[in-house]
Amino acid sequence: LNECGELVMTSVEVDKYADIVRADYIKREIANVVTPDASIEDIVRRLESLDTGKRKEVTAKTLVEEYSGKKFVEDHDIGYDLGFDKLDDIVGGVFKGDMMVVGARPSVGKSAFAVESMLNLAKKNVKVIMFSLEMTNEQLYDRILAHESGIGLSRIKRATSFIGQEDILFDNANKAIEELGDRMVFFDDIYSVSEMRKAAKGFDVVIIDYAQLIHTSGSYKGNRYAEVGQISHDIKQMAKDLNVAVILLAQLNRVSESTSTKEPTMAELREGGDLEQDASQVILLWNKTEDRKTKGMKVDKNRQGEVGQVQMFFDG
Repeated sequence: LNECGELVMTSVEVDKYADIVRADYIKREIANVVTPDASIEDIVRRLESLDTGKRKEVTAKTLVEEYSGKKFVEDHDIGYDLGFDKLDDIVGGVFKGDMMVVGARPSVGKSAFAVESMLNLAKKNVKVIMFSLEMTNEQLYDRILAHESGIGLSRIKRATSFIGQEDILFDNANKAIEELGDRMVFFDDIYSVSEMRKAAKGFDVVIIDYAQLIHTSGSYKGNRYAEVGQISHDIKQMAKDLNVAVILLAQLNRVSESTSTKEPTMAELREGGDLEQDASQVILLWNKTEDRKTKGMKVDKNRQGEVGQVQMFFDG
């Protein structure tokens, strides 16, 4: 009788049996993923995507219980401001789990905007990591130094000695940059999303310069549109999984250059239909004057707030 009792399956053990079925499923999936022709990056990405946890049912009551206490309180998550008052009023903050896309033609000011945003965030004790696929770390340092010191970028790159008060400005700027410590971290040698995921853990904001230079592990046989789409999905997933805000810079195609105003639209994101879809915010940047000093900045998509335009002045 005891033996019969031990052998009979009952509903009491249903969770245990479900866990066994789930474990066997994961083993089979791993066997399918790890194949001779699969790249390491693809294996890592697909393994990370396996859902090994139990799904949590969310009801209307659960929503109230979980989130109502986080509203109208001092420590309420209001996102991160980029440090440009009029732009921040429109954008309404960059939030963890979201992806912001900043699009522009080459040499319009994407990187300058990203570097200044990074400085503004770090000075507010936000931990920011930047993956610069286009510029070296030394070039990024030159830009940050120019911003903090007021010394012209061309002087920093070419001067062989100080003139006037430049030595004092140089020293003070370097001290200010050093004080930011590990709140600003740079990589100029990481080109894949899987490597970015490893490096970005523990940060609040991730900046990537820029989307079209990211390497993918899949074989798209020349279908660049599909490749950029996969990059967009992977970065959006990284934002959610790591609970970080991502600012992704992207290039625009030449269509807007043929118009009288030069004002771009989201449709001009190069190979970027999925970038437009996955982004929580899309900001577009263009030159409004021939001397390239005055910039137009348009919030063309915004899930968290309004859309609108601001005018920016560039001082190199």
